[in-house]
Amino acid sequence: MLWFYLAFILIQTVFSRRVLFGADAPLAERIDLRVFSSWGDKLTYNIDTRMEFALNLLLLLPVGRLWRPSLQKPFWMLFVFGTLLSLGIESSQLLLRIGYFEIADFVENVIGLCIGFGLYLLRERRLCRKHA
Repeated sequence: MLWFYLAFILIQTVFSRRVLFGADAPLAERIDLRVFSSWGDKLTYNIDTRMEFALNLLLLLPVGRLWRPSLQKPFWMLFVFGTLLSLGIESSQLLLRIGYFEIADFVENVIGLCIGFGLYLLRERRLCRKHA
């Protein structure tokens, strides 16, 4: 199940997008290194920016939720994997000229991943209490 979702992520974030920038578009204009300064805009500006924030959180949430049952690997490996996955998505969007490289998106993806893992842990704790 995890591998199918990872394929879905790549299709949605990289392969289904069209080129937004010409080859002559300056790289610096497609990189946004602001982390927290853009969060105020995303949470208060309009429905589109709030939706973008929510979707970035939700993008990797299922990966965090499915990680343990699928792979039985520790959290630190999930964190490294999610960090590399999110960086790969943002870098691909930049290099293929299909989007911006936004640090805020990267951070939101990793937060969503951690939330997903937290949901997995809550479920496991409830199951352990039920069987005890």
